[in-house]
Amino acid sequence: MKRNNRNMEESNGSIRDITEIMGINILDSLIEYFKKNKKANLGELLDSLEKTLIQIALKIEKGNQKKAAELLGIKPTTLYMKLKNITSEDV
Repeated sequence: MKRNNRNMEESNGSIRDITEIMGINILDSLIEYFKKNKKANLGELLDSLEKTLIQIALKIEKGNQKKAAELLGIKPTTLYMKLKNITSEDV
């Protein structure tokens, strides 16, 4: 995901900083993933990471998709399409 410096300044840190504050350490999660799965599927891993970051951004912004998209540095329409894909995968 492309970072927008203005958005990062407004959020007082990076997504990694925010996830660590929330008790989610991405690096530790990845290490655990590789310990359990000796072979990694990069596509699945990236999809899972993207989904997690979207969920975190939505939680931070209390469900406001426009603000969550700004935090992630993507257009609201892009976030909407990603959410649509996530929802259809979960069904």
